[in-house]
Amino acid sequence: MSINLQNARDFVYANGVLWERLLFGYLFERRPVEPVLAAFKAYKNSDNGFGHGLEHDIRCPDSNPLALEFLLGVLQRTAIDPGDLLDGTAHWVETQRKEDGSLANPAAVLDYPHAPWWNGGGQHIPDAITARLLRFGSCTSSLASSTRRWVEKNLTLKDVQATDWLFMNYHAHDYFFRWTTFLTWKKCGRRRLPISCAAPKPRPRASTSASLSSRPRPIPQWLWPRTMRCWNAAYQPSPGASRKMADGGTNTAFLSGGPGRRSARC
Repeated sequence: MSINLQNARDFVYANGVLWERLLFGYLFERRPVEPVLAAFKAYKNSDNGFGHGLEHDIRCPDSNPLALEFLLGVLQRTAIDPGDLLDGTAHWVETQRKEDGSLANPAAVLDYPHAPWWNGGGQHIPDAITARLLRFGSCTSSLASSTRRWVEKNLTLKDVQATDWLFMNYHAHDYFFRWTTFLTWKKCGRRRLPISCAAPKPRPRASTSASLSSRPRPIPQWLWPRTMRCWNAAYQPSPGASRKMADGGTNTAFLSGGPGRRSARC
């Protein structure tokens, strides 16, 4: 599958919001990273959380878990040093914790435009946020402890294998492979998690399996033909594939690799 960088650039600059254009420039045009971080700071609120439609699916300006999870995913995928961008953010997450360790959303989260799959009230799962904050050295011990208790009850292997949308297993992938104390998970190895999750699914979802692996090498030889068929099918242009929003945002998933990759299921 060939990639036309000129077409990708034209699409991002025509449809992307400011941070997406700046990020493309940093990744592919050797432009400085400082404007990218400055753009992200515009989405940060005085309470040290993030909002304002940073993740296009929820446009509420108030700080919400989905916006933070998405930001951390972009930083993780692009290996950008956040500098002081995340200062105070872990403490904001602590203020959003419910008794069971899940995260609360702002009362007005559904009063603003949002994708229908968030009609239940927004993101409340703490695992990926905690793991990614840990990755950047910004996680507090209190948050780590409360998230671990939530995980022990809500993120068992059975839960992971029962996930309908395989890409959602980034929660388990990000969390368990940041910790050395979950020996039964570490013993499985990074390569086994996506394959074991894909096995019981009614259709092959090899591209998502590959996205949960640290590099292509762990994917077994027998899975590669299906992987390539899925990639070729998933990334063909189709009407409405850009998921344009009211302000022109496109959720350029190929940059961030986050939840926006719903069109790539296979």
